Amino acid sequence: MKKYLPIEILQKIFCSQLDILTLYNCLLVNRLWCKTVVPLLWQNPFSHFDKNKIQRWKYKSSLINTYVTCLDSNVKNYLKNSDIILPEEINKRSTFNYETFLQSLDYTLLFQSTGNWIGEVENCTLRKLTLRHYLLVEELCKLFFSSSRNLKELIYDKPHSLPHVQELRYIPLKYLGAEQFMSKLVSFKVYDLIPNEIIISLSQISHHLSEIQIETTGDNDDVLASLISVQKSLKKLVICSEDNLPKLSDVLRKNLSLSLTHVEINWEFCVPFDIFCNCSDTLEYFSVQQYYSGSISRSTFHQFSNTQFKKLHTLKIITPKLYLDQISTLIKNTKDTLKYIHLDYEKISIESSVELINSISTCSQLNTLEIFVPDDSISCIVNLLSSCTKLQRISFLTGDSLNDLDTYTVDISDILPKIGKILPNNLSTFYLSHNWITTANSLRDFLKECEKNFKKRGEKKLDFRIIKELSAEHIDVIEEFGKRGILDLEDTALGKNLQFYRQQFEWKLARNIIVNK
Repeated sequence: MKKYLPIEILQKIFCSQLDILTLYNCLLVNRLWCKTVVPLLWQNPFSHFDKNKIQRWKYKSSLINTYVTCLDSNVKNYLKNSDIILPEEINKRSTFNYETFLQSLDYTLLFQSTGNWIGEVENCTLRKLTLRHYLLVEELCKLFFSSSRNLKELIYDKPHSLPHVQELRYIPLKYLGAEQFMSKLVSFKVYDLIPNEIIISLSQISHHLSEIQIETTGDNDDVLASLISVQKSLKKLVICSEDNLPKLSDVLRKNLSLSLTHVEINWEFCVPFDIFCNCSDTLEYFSVQQYYSGSISRSTFHQFSNTQFKKLHTLKIITPKLYLDQISTLIKNTKDTLKYIHLDYEKISIESSVELINSISTCSQLNTLEIFVPDDSISCIVNLLSSCTKLQRISFLTGDSLNDLDTYTVDISDILPKIGKILPNNLSTFYLSHNWITTANSLRDFLKECEKNFKKRGEKKLDFRIIKELSAEHIDVIEEFGKRGILDLEDTALGKNLQFYRQQFEWKLARNIIVNK
């Protein structure tokens, strides 16, 4: 008697080891593998292909074709009586109940690909919403909401440019029999302007969302605040806003039971950092991007920087203005839990930069560092690298506006060889600031020291970046250490640009010869 692994075990193996194309090949092995793979392929079928390529929408139209075959015969008759043309093969029942496998529904993709399917069947372009389009989307949504026990995620993506459909309309959830689905919903993502009615419906029923991702212009602050205020299990919050959200901020600040683990905030204006202080025992990932410095002051960071975040492993702050002594305090308060630090700020904020670099030096678990290092603290890099021995990726940022990149340089020739002596053994990426320059001899000495340190690395090479004021001698050094197996010049930007740099030198040389004649 043959013994097979249970389907559940096979699915876990397939999900962790195989890509989408290999999964398709597995369909043809035998019946057991087919039954195992089909649910995996239909968990989120719209996400498997590039939505920006028009030819992929033929695939999405075929998905709609398959889902329409899953509709009840009475529903199909209703659609026919509503002047929707259904191909002959639609009358056959599908091999599997594909609708039951769906775990993530992107309403925008469903709506647009349904219109695209109607356009292909009728050989026309639906420039405006038709009743046929509306009715078919409605019935498909009802099918998913009533049949799929696994449907946990609802997405409203940005609309896409399609050959057969242009207009996008939103059907209120209350008309789709979605109450039971909404009560079990765990993830809600919105990347476009949607009617407030949809968010209000969710706030009335969906109280156990673990993930919310919202892009907003800021004019729906009150409904977003209402949605957040009723959540009991929220772990991940991602908000991109073009304006301040005072009501939402107030809800986050007052919710003492909030236990967020992942926060990403991208606001045009100043982010009130203190709204997340209540998550000191749970917060693991914290990322903030803000672009306007007018309202940023020391009070903005004060409470947040003095809070001990016991589990924080990722800290990413991109802002025009940053008080480095406060960020130093924040880093010290994490008690060596940080593994990823990204700090990008303008040169106006360089006070206490040495203190900041020294505080980062205490992060022994750090594996990724992306940071602007002001001129007066470049010498501290040696101590930092000798202390953070687990670093795998280092990227030194500029701290300048794009207008300054071509006019300002700092010569690090004296310190670069010293850095080479203490680079961490597991380092795979090392990017110098765009504004840093070095002599060809210093670069050679640096790479020689790297070669000594990297003897234990085996075949692993270094992805290295240096951009400013490269000469032919620099290129010779880089190519030499590429051949010696120290620098990765095959799959990196530096390697791909070497030929371009060579051509630039040849062109300048030829131009100088012509001018001198």
